[in-house]
Amino acid sequence: MIIASGSKSNSTADKLDQFLQQNGIDKKHFEDFIYKTIILSLTDQILTKLKSRSQKTALREKIRKLPIGNEDPFIERLIREHLELKLNKNDLSIIKKYLDFFLRSGSFRTCKPSLVEINKRLAEQNKKCAFCGVEIGNGNYHIDHILPHSFFGDELISDFQLLCPSCNKRKSSKVLTTLNLVFVPDCPEGQL
Repeated sequence: MIIASGSKSNSTADKLDQFLQQNGIDKKHFEDFIYKTIILSLTDQILTKLKSRSQKTALREKIRKLPIGNEDPFIERLIREHLELKLNKNDLSIIKKYLDFFLRSGSFRTCKPSLVEINKRLAEQNKKCAFCGVEIGNGNYHIDHILPHSFFGDELISDFQLLCPSCNKRKSSKVLTTLNLVFVPDCPEGQL
């Protein structure tokens, strides 16, 4: 693409930089968020395939029967088979951590955030739904596991956000909805 002198580039990178600047969003923070979202999406792909109780139990048994020290190579092979992507050691480490939480998690809730933790999160969210921005508080919110409870149980108990009932229903047990920074779903209860 040839750009006339004095004119601004219309590349996607330039548009993104301008968008981030206009909205006061730190580029490094945004890049970290996108990286984490991609890793979570990849993890979601694997866990969706392993979600049934029988598959989870079979995988636990395979790992349990491995000679000590062979767990990591086995899990790395499993990840690579399911994703068919080039992943570096850091990527694999994060996905392995989530797989470990998945394998250790139970199928029932054992604990929930304390009232102190909930009030702290309400303050962090300015008493607004994390997705649509409608005002929440006084019990008109749902506690949402950002990484779905169906995958991780309460292994990640501190990983929660507060949503209005409509957004929580829409999100259900999906991971990809963490893209709410970029895409805000229609919500009849409120808007940004």
